[in-house]
This record gives sequence, structure tokens and C-alpha cells, in this order.
Amino acid sequence: MSNVQRSIPQKEDILAALTGRHTDFYSLYTPLKMISGEWRGPCPLHRGTGPNFVVNPDDGLWFCHSQCQQGGDIFSFVQKQLQIDFPTALAHVADWAGARPSTLRLAPAPSLAALKFVDPCYAVRAHAALMACDTTRLWLSEHRGLTTETLTRFQIGLLPSDKPGSPPRVAFPVYDDAGKLTNIRKHLFAMQEGLDRSSKTLPWGKGLRSDLYPLSARKAGADVLLVEGEADALLACQMGFNALSGTLGAGNWKPEWTETLRAHSVTILYDNDQAGQEGAQKAARSLSGAECLVCLAALPAGKGKDFTEWIVLHGGTVEDVQGAIDAAVLYTSPEFPEAYLVSDNWPVAAPELFHGLAGEIVHVIEPHTEADPVALLVQLLAAFGSAIGRSAHFTAEADKHFGNLFVVLVGISSKGRKGTSWGHIRRLFAHADQHWESFCLQSGLSSGEGLIWSVRDAVEKPIKDKKTGQTVLEEIDPGVTDKRLLVQESEYASVLRVAGRDGNTLSALLRDAWDKGRLQTMTKNSAARATGAHVSLIGHVTADELRRELSSTEAANGFANRFLWVCAKRSKELPEGGSLQAEELQPLIGRLAVAIESAKQTGELRRDDAARALWRSVYHDLSEGEPGLAGAVTSRSEAQTMRLALLYALLDGADCIRHEHLTAALALWEYVESSARHVFGDSLGDPIADDILRALRSSPNGLNRTDIRELFQRHQSSDRVGQALALLVKHRRARVIMQTGTGGRPAEWWQAVGQGVQITAADR
Repeated sequence: MSNVQRSIPQKEDILAALTGRHTDFYSLYTPLKMISGEWRGPCPLHRGTGPNFVVNPDDGLWFCHSQCQQGGDIFSFVQKQLQIDFPTALAHVADWAGARPSTLRLAPAPSLAALKFVDPCYAVRAHAALMACDTTRLWLSEHRGLTTETLTRFQIGLLPSDKPGSPPRVAFPVYDDAGKLTNIRKHLFAMQEGLDRSSKTLPWGKGLRSDLYPLSARKAGADVLLVEGEADALLACQMGFNALSGTLGAGNWKPEWTETLRAHSVTILYDNDQAGQEGAQKAARSLSGAECLVCLAALPAGKGKDFTEWIVLHGGTVEDVQGAIDAAVLYTSPEFPEAYLVSDNWPVAAPELFHGLAGEIVHVIEPHTEADPVALLVQLLAAFGSAIGRSAHFTAEADKHFGNLFVVLVGISSKGRKGTSWGHIRRLFAHADQHWESFCLQSGLSSGEGLIWSVRDAVEKPIKDKKTGQTVLEEIDPGVTDKRLLVQESEYASVLRVAGRDGNTLSALLRDAWDKGRLQTMTKNSAARATGAHVSLIGHVTADELRRELSSTEAANGFANRFLWVCAKRSKELPEGGSLQAEELQPLIGRLAVAIESAKQTGELRRDDAARALWRSVYHDLSEGEPGLAGAVTSRSEAQTMRLALLYALLDGADCIRHEHLTAALALWEYVESSARHVFGDSLGDPIADDILRALRSSPNGLNRTDIRELFQRHQSSDRVGQALALLVKHRRARVIMQTGTGGRPAEWWQAVGQGVQITAADR
């Protein structure tokens, strides 16, 4: 039976009102794009993924070329999509098109509660109803702080009550990452003096998705402010924060929301009541298990129980909210204790590392950028080391070391201004060595073969001469004459993922590129090889991505220790940007160009007497190394330090490596080591050993062998557990106490080193 009154315009009148707007209507249900002259998108009827749903924009006819194999006009589409009869579909389209008489009203449809989708038309009509209701809009402004612009931006609406005599409900349309409407949250506000503390949030229908809200406004990669309610999230977004909220209340955090925020920095600012604080802990536990940096913030005392009360009733400002975020406490839990937490101490840059021309350039640029000065410096050194080519070098035993560096800037979040720092350096070299900047910079490192091809030698193929019968080599590709290459990867996590795949040659070839510049694979069908390649690399990554993607294998096989891992963060806030004038840099650009040309003509550089004396005094500590993952990624300290010293000397135009060059290199290497300790903490890089260490630190009375094996539900063999325990002992992370006098063989009792807890017989 139809659920509409029968005063409906004629079909022809509705079609006339739809003229030129057919694709707008269909776009409410599926994203349409112009492809090869046709409007196409995924079929909403069978929830397809490919562009098989075709719409004619002139007459609104549609057809699905995939699973459905159906078609028709706009009314048949609405019938099938909403599972309604023709008169109801006619009224539905007429209502959207504005062709339906104002006296006609769509009656409540009881079946809507059981639908597994939401009709976007209802969201559109609900928003129009709110815009027409001055009373509700005024209440939302006065009591929720929401401006008309915000209500429009997020299409907030007004829906009639489900029960006679009940107030209307404010509707919050919920969209997923793809922009598809997945739900409509209905808030039942008692519109009275003061903020309503008993508002109910109800779903549109059972079985519909719940999402973080509002995903449509989320800034990808940026720090997230997590608040408790949808209205709180809108108010925070209105204030300029990258705010989100769950859509099921404080205590109902969903695992899929955690995946949405994986590897983000998240500050949780929930309500001050018990439910809010318990919900914040639940969300924090889940997020910390997904490599998120989680901080817990608190509302100021006496400023209300939730975010909106603080802002609307007590006059909280943007600066107040930012202050609460800055004062937030890093979250830790028994499941994820200090083994994977970064050090509290940010690396300190000693003045000595800003030596010479490199330091002068950084000091001129630094006041005009939010970039970290050390980020500017190390990228300048890497670019200079690439531009000078493969001539200048120093010799360590039988190995020649050139100026090519592998540098990765590590930011604690997306706000490290890593990309900003590279932009300044690239523009500098565009003037100092235009050919290098134009032809020797690339990105998109995805395979070892691709790396070889970028610096390949001429490729020759044996060809049999038909006249003489002799086989001669014919050049089929001239190769690359300029073997200087700097690979710049703003998303270095993707390179780590590729390098960690079984069978991928990228890791091995990058090691060869750093060492000797001779690149070739053993693949039978790969004819390309490179000799004399001078490969440098600059990457940008967040600390969470690095800890997640750098495998223990890559740390152990010498891949990671060929990189300089350098912590970088925003140095200052410049809302209006910098005011660096070209004439300030011009003299330095000239000196840089001279240094590049001079270095190209230079051969071997040696240390002078003062530098040799300094080297002897620091060599023992440099070569001894450190334990754990931080030690593994910095274990090539002697060679890395001397490469840096070489570059400082060449920038000075010196004919030897002097004391001041080595001093600067040692200061920069100390920053690199501190960066590694900050990022990796005391993790050993062995997942089993790190899991055991976390458990030991959470068990002050220690664990026996049976307890340890139970950590893995006995899915790890005794030998594998034994290897992990041996690693913990080797690096002084754990100790074993043998229990004797039990009548059998001695029992092992394991304890984390440094806990200071004595194990007694009763404990055992």
C-alpha cells in the first residue's frame, strides 16, 4: 500500500523540473564521473565497485553493464533502490525536484527502520527543513555554538519526531571516506535554558554502519583531536582543529575506527564524567596498539563537563584548546609499555654541526621558515654530496668512500615541516647547479631494476651479421651519461614496505649503491647494469611509520645502517610565512656553485695531523656501537662520520679534512644517534624478545618459562623463545635467576633488568 497522499504532479511535470539535473540526483546514490563521454559510476543497486553504471544526462535513463544488467528511467531506479511502489517513487523524485505541491506530505514509512542503506534525499530534505526553522537554528547557535556556515557545510538537518508530541530531532548525516552517506544520527535535544545533559543519540535504522564523524572534514595525516560527541566534533572543526568523534557514545570504541587512525598522532579530550574517562582509556588502549602516538588531555577544572560547555558557556578560545592539547600527557598502558615508547629527550643540535658554508646557508634561511634547521642542514649536505659526483673521496683500508648520503628525516607527526625544508634546499641548488637540479632528481623508488635503469650503462645486444656471419654487439640503448642521482621520497614508508618484500632486490641494490656504485641483478632477462653510479637518497617518514615498517631483517642486514635517521620537527610558527629576499642568498649561492665545481675536480682527501689525533681519541667509542634496534641502525658510525667530514671539508674548498671538519661531523653524528634513541627507544627489533620484555616489565615479580611461553599461547617453539631470551640477556635487558632445592633440575625465573624487585621464595 502506498504511503503517500495522491496529490502528485504529472510525470511530465516532474521530468520538466528535472531538466539538466538528472546526474545531480543520481550522484546522491553513487559518485558519477565523465568517462569517455559518458557519466559512469559504481552501481548502487548491487553495490558494485567498477564504473559500470551509466547515466544519460539528457533524459536520465540508466543502465548497469555489470551484475544487474537492468536499466530504466529515474523512477524505476528509485523504485529498485528504495524498494517502494511507483506512486511513492513519483512523489519522492517530485519532492527532490521541487515539483510536488506543498500540500503533499510524505507519510512515515515504518519499513525504513529495517533498511540497510540511507536515502541521501532524506538528508537533503532534512537540511532544508533546518534552514527553514529559525527557532532550531538559533538554539543550535546559542547552546551549541554552531554557526549557519557550519550547519550548511556539514548538511545538519531537522527530522520530525517519531512519536506524536515529541520534539523534532537534529540530524547529523554521516559520510565515509569515499563521501558515501552511511548513516544519519538523530539527536533528541531538549531545547531549554542551559545545555541539555540528557540528549539522546539514535541511529536512523538498525544494521547501518557507524563511523568516525565527520570523516568528510578530516585532514589526512594531520594530528587528530578526538572528542566525545558529534556536536563537540563540529564545534572543534569550526574552530580549526582536525577533530573527530565516534558515533556510538564514549564507551563504544570500534576496531575499524582504530584502523582509520593507524599511525596518526591523536589527542583524546573526552568529557570529565566517569563514562567519558573510561571511554578515553578504552580508545587510547586500542589506538596505542596501532602505532598511534596517543595523548590524553583534560578539560580545565570548573569549565564544564564537556567540550561544548567549555567553549560556549565558559568562553573557551582556540588558544585555550591548543593549550590543553600541548599539555596533554603521553598515554602508556601495560600492553604497550616503554619498550616501544620514544625517548622523552628530543635530540639537541650542537652549534659545531652548523660549520662553514652549510651553516651560513642554514642561518640565513632558518628565520624565514618553520622547517627544522637540522633538516635544512642534512638535506643540503646530501644534495651537495650528490651534485659533486663520484670523484672526491677518502679511503678507509681498501674501501673508497664518496660523498653520497642516504638521509631520512623522521617526524613525530605530519607537522614536522619535512617537505618545507626540502623545498628551500632544492631552490638553492636550482641556481647553484641547474643541470643537476633539472636532470638528476627523481622520485618513485619501487624496485631495484628501476633504480638501475635510472643510472644504467649503455645496453648492447649481440646481433649476427647476415653477410659475414659474425656476431657483433649493437647498442640498443645509449644509457645515462650523468650518473649522479638523488632520489627524493616524501613517503619513505612505501620504500620500506617494498624493500621488505620477499624477492625484491631494492634493499640489496641500495646497499651496493651506497658502497660501490656498481649495480646489477642476477636476473637472466635483465640486461641493464650500472657502473660508476653516484646514488644519494633523501626520504621523509613519521616515527610511527618507521617503527612499523622497518623490519628486524632490514635492520640486521646492513640496509638501515647506511642511512642517517634524523629527527625533525617544526621550529616555529610563521602564520604569514617568511620574507627571505633573493639578494640575501645570492652570495652564498655563488660560493656553493664554486664549491661544487671545485669538488668535482678533487680526488682523495686525507685527515691532517690534528684531525688524526681527534679521530684516534673518538674511534673506540664510535666503533663499539650500542645495543638494540637503535644500535643496529647506527652501527656504521665510523664510515658515516667520515663521509660527513669529507663534505664539510669540500664545502670549505679544503685540500684535507681538518679538525673543525671532523668536529662538525661528530656533532652531527651525535644528533643522528640521539635521533635513533628517540625513535626506537630500547627496542631490540626482535618482536618475540620485545614482547617478552614488555611482559617482564609488567610483572615486577618475574615470570618463569611456562609463563613466557603462555604469552604466545604456545605458538612459539621453545627454541625460538630461548633465542629471544638469550638476546635479552646479551643486551642486558633481562636476567635469569635459577631456583634450586626443588628436588629436580633448577627452575628459571626471569626478570627485567632495572626493576629493583627481589624475587622471594614465596613469589616463586
